[in-house]
Amino acid sequence: MILTKYELLRRVGRLVGEAKRSGRIKGGNGTGGAIVELELLTEKTNLKDAEDEPAEVMLGYGALFARFQRGCPRAFRALTRLSVENLWFEDRAAVSDLVRRCVALEHLSLRFCGFEPAAAMAIDLPPESRLRTLLCVECHVPGVDLVRAPSLVELHCGWRLVDGAPPASFGHAPELRKLTLHYQQYEDQEDLWLLSEFLVNIPRQLELLTLSFEFTKIWVQPEAPKYLRVAFGRLKELHLEKIHPSCNLSWATFLLEAAPLLETLRVKVLNHACKPDWHKKLAPSDTDHSEAAPPPSPGFAHRGLKEVAIRRAFHVAMDAPFVRTVVGMAVNLERVTLSVEELGCNACAAAEERRPKLARSRCRPAGAGAGGDDAQALVERIMGGLASSARITILRSG
Repeated sequence: MILTKYELLRRVGRLVGEAKRSGRIKGGNGTGGAIVELELLTEKTNLKDAEDEPAEVMLGYGALFARFQRGCPRAFRALTRLSVENLWFEDRAAVSDLVRRCVALEHLSLRFCGFEPAAAMAIDLPPESRLRTLLCVECHVPGVDLVRAPSLVELHCGWRLVDGAPPASFGHAPELRKLTLHYQQYEDQEDLWLLSEFLVNIPRQLELLTLSFEFTKIWVQPEAPKYLRVAFGRLKELHLEKIHPSCNLSWATFLLEAAPLLETLRVKVLNHACKPDWHKKLAPSDTDHSEAAPPPSPGFAHRGLKEVAIRRAFHVAMDAPFVRTVVGMAVNLERVTLSVEELGCNACAAAEERRPKLARSRCRPAGAGAGGDDAQALVERIMGGLASSARITILRSG
């Protein structure tokens, strides 16, 4: 639905509420009932970048949404999934109150939402809350404060990092297993975040962690693995996404040592060569934290890691030193996949045609014509002299 005239919203809301009252909707009981989903869009979009007082418009949308919710309580009690955008509130408790009124809610997606004045988004839910998944994406908040979320399993949050404020804080979230932090730093921002500082309150429960860097510098500060083991004690999967193509991955080895049960590492480099910033050279301090990263402990052997997958479109050979380090430390590693990704769009293909050197960096499997020996040479560069049964595969998808 589009968040429009209140009378239209109320008419639909009351139809849904009546269907719930009459028993025609049997969702929201947590036992496999029907999914009742509302995606609420706004008439205006891209307000976060607008210059003509977007706060007034978004506060208006927030007030209209609150009125809609108060006017159709039965409909909102039936919802199991809710997605909203461009809603700003003056009350910091608005999101927690929303979930309390939606007693069956299991999945909540907030996009471009926030508060005026800006404040951390506090999530403080009652013991009976069923909320399992929370997405807080590109919101006008300096962070997410997870005070109490008794049933929350999956949290996605982030957009811009703010100096002096942690991207997330955790109180009581005993079921949290999947965490995604996707942040972008301002160009003049110097802060690097220690993961141990704000993950300390979720000990030995995370199983999947995704860190997304939004095509800017690496905002994670390398640290001694011993400080992270409390948070990473049960971690099974680690995903590093949207990494700038010039970044050296060697800084990430401390994350592997901090996660003894890690089985899968996936890395995704942003491949849109058509973007003006793609060719921009970041400062060495932004692309290579390997000198600041603590070296692996003497004799350290990772016994859990089984799979490593790295996806990028160009300069796949850049990752050889990092992969060689991982192969050397992961004694039970089974497979390494280096994927030469399909180009992001037609503009990327045009950019490749204009830059022959860039095109030659797209490693090709043996026998594929020009550059056909590159793949085998890369495998030998990684495995030369190492006693490992890991299988190295070079995939080219485009």
